[in-house]
Parts: sequence; structure tokens; C-alpha cells
Amino acid sequence: MISASDRKTAIELIDETIRAGAREKLACRELGISQRTLQRWREAETRKRVYELARARHPERWTCSTRDWRLDDEVWYNPERSTNEPESKEDIT
Repeated sequence: MISASDRKTAIELIDETIRAGAREKLACRELGISQRTLQRWREAETRKRVYELARARHPERWTCSTRDWRLDDEVWYNPERSTNEPESKEDIT
């Protein structure tokens, strides 16, 4: 897993390898991430900037702060189940 602090570095490294002629898919594979993960990381940075610019242009339209677009530091694909959760659909009935 790549920590939040290393994401920006990972994006920069992948962009550099792409400029040097590598394919995005292979560059992502070297870091152990999917192309979709890279896309989400890039979108998060872009989305944050878009909201900041919109707020700067029309501050009267914003009554609250903008959304926190940071991604979680850890993501669990298969989290451990608690002891209270049923194992299967048959256990529910």
C-alpha cells in the first residue's frame, strides 16, 4: 500500500516515466497499483483545485467550507468481519 504522503511522489514518478516513453499500465504495475487507482489519485487533486478556484471566484455562494477531498491513508479490501456479522445469507434467516 502507498501512504498518502507518497501518492504525490508516485504520480510524479509515473508521469516522468510516461514522458520518457513508458506505458501508463506498465508504470502502474511497477508500483503495484492499478490504472484506476492512479486515476482516482489524480482526480482528487484536480477536484480540490476546482473547488478552491470556484470559491475564490464567487465567495458569496459558499456559506460553508468545501469538502475534504483527501483520500484515506489506509484502505482495506477485505476487512476482518466482526463476530456479530452473519457469515452468509443463510445465517440471516
